[in-house]
Amino acid sequence: SDRAKVRFETRLARLDREHAEKEAKRAARAEAAAKKQAEKKAAAVSEPTSSTEEAQPVIDIEKLQKKFDATKSAVAKTKEKISALENTEVKDDSKIELMKGALEKAQTKMKDAATALAEGKKIQKGMAATPNKQTLSPALEAAVKSPADELVSLQQKVLAAQTRVDKASERLSMAKEQELDTMAAFQTGLDKQQTKLDDAKQTLDTFMKNSEEAK
Repeated sequence: SDRAKVRFETRLARLDREHAEKEAKRAARAEAAAKKQAEKKAAAVSEPTSSTEEAQPVIDIEKLQKKFDATKSAVAKTKEKISALENTEVKDDSKIELMKGALEKAQTKMKDAATALAEGKKIQKGMAATPNKQTLSPALEAAVKSPADELVSLQQKVLAAQTRVDKASERLSMAKEQELDTMAAFQTGLDKQQTKLDDAKQTLDTFMKNSEEAK
């Protein structure tokens, strides 16, 4: 009924406001953390260095190799999931499309990891004869950033993805309560956000395991 629709839209607006407030607080915390990291980096840069030799980037080939192996494994697992979905008696086209999107992202990450690994090996071989600071490609620069920075970044991605899942889930619940014809659309949205959350958690989990193994 029209009254039910009005109640739903009112609750939806309230939900949006609450999530916007949470997102603003999360963004503020992230900004504060980033500012703190920037201050540390600025302090490090201001420290006196040798006039004959600039600080060199730390190239950890083992870490780069593990990152490439992890992305390669993620691509293989995603392909297996897609194959399993395509070979079921009742195909879920929406989930298959979501997984294909996840596969494209995984393949891009694998390509970047391969590029970083190859470049890292080349730079490492030339470092003894080339003491000056190297100019890194975006792929390698991202791969060799400090573990602390990377951990914070991955944790923030998981938190942001979880917030979107919670929001999509609440919207679906309200739509079901009101028996609205938008339930299918909200379900698709929830599935999409859940896939992104699973990917973010898997990436964080892989990073944590690799960090423990490196100790």
